[in-house]
Amino acid sequence: MIYEKDHAIAQVFITNKLSDIVHLHNEFEIICCVKGSFVAVIDSVEYTVNEGQSIISFPNQIHYYLCDNNKNYKFYVLIFTANVFNEYSRNVLSQIPENPILNHITDYPLLTKRLAEMENDTKHPTEFSTLKRVGNCKLICAEIFQKCKFIPVNKSNPDTLSSIVDFCNNNYTNDIHLCDLAESLHINKYYISHLFKDKFKMGFNEYIHTLRISKACKLLAKTDDPITVISSNVGYNTVRNFNRIFIKIMKMTPSEYRMSKGSKN
Repeated sequence: MIYEKDHAIAQVFITNKLSDIVHLHNEFEIICCVKGSFVAVIDSVEYTVNEGQSIISFPNQIHYYLCDNNKNYKFYVLIFTANVFNEYSRNVLSQIPENPILNHITDYPLLTKRLAEMENDTKHPTEFSTLKRVGNCKLICAEIFQKCKFIPVNKSNPDTLSSIVDFCNNNYTNDIHLCDLAESLHINKYYISHLFKDKFKMGFNEYIHTLRISKACKLLAKTDDPITVISSNVGYNTVRNFNRIFIKIMKMTPSEYRMSKGSKN
């Protein structure tokens, strides 16, 4: 799953599966482990998150998660923008937590209660849902940040990485190559290739495939579009190539994936 840009200031959803695709975005992200456990990799550092623990990633931190595809697992995912902090946003964005695991600095029952309220407001919006979500999000962050030890952001490549991800997100359905990215950003292609291997732990082409298959999974689960149409819409010239890449990444065929999500088509 690649989180796409969303204009919502704060939103919460419940899931039993977290994204194992390397990604970064401009939002904050808190994962609360209600049932099960997982490994979070943030800026190449691994953290084990057990039941009753939470973890936070800050904007432009490269991250992904490793967990079993277990339907009995339960995670709250809170994603919110720096707009939550208003005039404090610049200070917040200039630093990151020394330790992103939050179990020692949050009241877990209160945290899950607020996340449940936010998730309900996300699923069943009312006139004041956004106000309630932002209010709960501010309370959560106030508790975390006043007790959290921060360190300065490593400013090695945040703007470059963000530009690379933006370009890929905006163009992955097209026939693009590493040289197109290098030309668009006026950056040496060998340097970009190094960044992908160093930060994303994969090559450019592999990353483009993950974006395409991630989008295809959403279309398979949420629409009745034929697989041939979905294949074309996410950037593949032939269904055969689409099926090959899909099986390689998802370990099942597109049809099997659609059936696993309950679609009858």
